[in-house]
Amino acid sequence: MAKTNSPAAPGAPTRPQQKMTPVAAAPKVASPPDLPVAGRLFRGIDWIVFALVTLVVFIGYYYTIAPDLTLEDSGELAVGSMYAAVPHPPGYPVWTIYTWFFTKLLPFGNIAWRVAISSAVAASISAGVTGMLASRGASMILEGIKDFKEAHENWGRPIALVSGFVAGLMIGFNGYIWSQAVIVEVYTIAVLTLVGVLGALMRWTWAPHQRRWLYLACFLFGLCFCNHQTLIVAALGLEIVVFMGDRQVGRDLMLLNTVIWWTALALHVAGKIQMFAANPSLLFIFNIIGVISAGLCVWAAVQTGRMFTRVHIALFAAGFCILGALGYFYMPLASSTNPPMNWGYPRTWNGFVHAFTRGQYEKTTPGISWAAIRAYFGGLEEEFNWANVIFAIVPFFFIHKFRRKERGWLIGLTAIYLCLAFLLMYLLNAGVDIQSRKLTKVFYTSSHVIVAIVIGFGIAIVSGLILAQNAERRLFLLAGGAVATACNLYQVFEVFNPANNVFFIPRVAALLSLFLSIAFIALLFFDSFFEASTGKRGAVLGAILGVFVLIPIDSVLDHWADNEQRGHYFGFWFGHDMFEPGFDTAVAKAPKDKAAKPLYPSMSKHAVLFGGTDPGRFCPTYMVFCESFIPAKDRRDPNFDRRDVYVITQNALADDTYLDYIRAHYNRSTQFDLPFFQSALNDKVSIARKSTNGLAAMFAPVDRAVTGLGNRIEKQRRVGASFFEPADFKDFAGF
Repeated sequence: MAKTNSPAAPGAPTRPQQKMTPVAAAPKVASPPDLPVAGRLFRGIDWIVFALVTLVVFIGYYYTIAPDLTLEDSGELAVGSMYAAVPHPPGYPVWTIYTWFFTKLLPFGNIAWRVAISSAVAASISAGVTGMLASRGASMILEGIKDFKEAHENWGRPIALVSGFVAGLMIGFNGYIWSQAVIVEVYTIAVLTLVGVLGALMRWTWAPHQRRWLYLACFLFGLCFCNHQTLIVAALGLEIVVFMGDRQVGRDLMLLNTVIWWTALALHVAGKIQMFAANPSLLFIFNIIGVISAGLCVWAAVQTGRMFTRVHIALFAAGFCILGALGYFYMPLASSTNPPMNWGYPRTWNGFVHAFTRGQYEKTTPGISWAAIRAYFGGLEEEFNWANVIFAIVPFFFIHKFRRKERGWLIGLTAIYLCLAFLLMYLLNAGVDIQSRKLTKVFYTSSHVIVAIVIGFGIAIVSGLILAQNAERRLFLLAGGAVATACNLYQVFEVFNPANNVFFIPRVAALLSLFLSIAFIALLFFDSFFEASTGKRGAVLGAILGVFVLIPIDSVLDHWADNEQRGHYFGFWFGHDMFEPGFDTAVAKAPKDKAAKPLYPSMSKHAVLFGGTDPGRFCPTYMVFCESFIPAKDRRDPNFDRRDVYVITQNALADDTYLDYIRAHYNRSTQFDLPFFQSALNDKVSIARKSTNGLAAMFAPVDRAVTGLGNRIEKQRRVGASFFEPADFKDFAGF
């Protein structure tokens, strides 16, 4: 600490007084380039985009949402939600908890509708975040390019608003996500966590020294893996975003990848792991990723002139990913309550591994073909229209003018897109027939998020060009408009061909798109004449932004018929009429003869129902375990209650874990299970001796706590579901 001056003691020697010369104030030192002064990344206009897109998209979903049970996985997923249980592998623990809250927070309506609302909420927020990312990124691009200075200063907010609004609605009313947002399904929460990762990463690239955003992104990516395992393919793309944002952190992340690669190869050669032995295609792509990681690590080491300086950050990032993925350990807890949907029976270690690794499903053999690539781009054209995809190409013509931060962000988004589209395509190796395409298209929804964001960037650049145009750029804009018009004209010919389409609405959508592209060209010509006569350019920018705002209408009209579920009750009827085909419901009368007697009898009491197909087992499962347990006022048939029926899946009777589940559910006293950690950590020798090793004994208190909690929840549920009333017992108090 600095000492204050004090008078000298009497008689003490003193130095002669020196004349003090004024000292200039120390200049303020600017923040180093890697430690910028970070304010708020997202501005008010970005939050307006988020709110507007979320609201508009949710209204669209709410109007078209399924009113009740649908087919495919709806029934078993809804049962999993109601009981916070374990749906089909790999269990979707985060989705289960999220949707369970909606079954409790919404005190009205049937369970399937409540869970469908949760899908709509997740999808609409995902669209809002997509729009916000596009809005902020568009402004950053305009701000960073010198030629767009006028556009940024005078039109920055309107351009950001339109760019984000169009991007958000393009993904919100994309058929891939719309189809999942109005039913009971798992995909929308997966997209929500992915856009959360992108938002956190964008915030981190804005201020790389604020590493909490990087750790948040990594944690959310772990949740992504819990929500849908296919999203793990985005890992390399996300690491490239980090690599572009901070070369040293990215370098050490790639070093970590390289160490994992070498370790796995060593174990493979030593025969310790069998994952690659029967699947050389998987080994091939694993080696490709390893080589890319090692190459980027070496290149960054040369660039930075050092190594290992950020390895602790890389390890923390990996740790947060693992922390998010630990959500899978909710499954043993849920399974311990013995819920009616307990797929894989993960309360035991073998059941957990069986569910987590999707053991009952056929393994894929990675591969790719030109037919698969064409099918993917065919889906891209169906969802976005080639005329709109042109906007996504525009930013790459100007990437050399971007600032380092925006250039790195676009390169990172491109890497994520390539992983979510083509790496996933290689790993799935799905067929290209119509049925296979319809089954797998939802897996590519996440790649479409990236396309929508970059479309927003393209709209901003085109808007900036209108104000900054010279003869060369005017030609560029006219050429783009001409290509868009040609694409839309081709679409008009396609939808007016009776062999391809006989419906009115898609034809209106095609004509609207054609009109918008022609209007864009006409406004460009008008702007040229106006500039020639007055010397002012960009007078039509407001009108052109108005044209851009109308672009999503094409998507809404094109995809409405395929995704609208309003008033669709087939899944409910399919389930209800298995049990009570002679009872009227709130939405339809039962078929009767001339004497007003039901044509078909009710299912016998205490029947055993063997289900085969997905609807044949999932719909009755829902009717027994959901519809029968909600208040009568929320049922379409108030008298429906068939909890007496036993539901068994006939094609799962060869699965050991399914037999464990059936015994536990219908004959609990005959099913004995080792506690989870004891079955996981005990060694074979100790098991043979009927003893417990030290490691398993350490976790015995956890096993007892989980088992005790599960037993209490199970007893509470079974007592609450009992048919008996106190009056049925002569001595209820003694009982």
